[in-house]
Amino acid sequence: MSDESVIRPNRNGLPAIRGTRLTVYSIMDHYFSGAALEEISDFYRIPLEDATGAIEYINSHMTELMPTYRQMLERDARGNSPDVNQLLSAAHERVLELRSRLERERRATEDAPLAG
Repeated sequence: MSDESVIRPNRNGLPAIRGTRLTVYSIMDHYFSGAALEEISDFYRIPLEDATGAIEYINSHMTELMPTYRQMLERDARGNSPDVNQLLSAAHERVLELRSRLERERRATEDAPLAG
């Protein structure tokens, strides 16, 4: 199977494994770190032929992929802005509050006397 039949542009136009949201950029991280095809296939839960097609695509389109890949790595190294960190922190607090409320409700239901 050719890499072109495995890789399709996603909604953002990025090359992705057909039928998934998994872009080749994610696979590049593992590939460049020396992961074997089987490891990539297992990690992403994709068929071995899709992992193979992705690696073939990466190898044959390296020049086109590298500028965007480098930008992604640089963005990742910078981390989130203070505004985004504040939003994440607030969302985390809401999740903790919800978890606590659900746990209290579960205990109250378990402790309630059975009717009948």
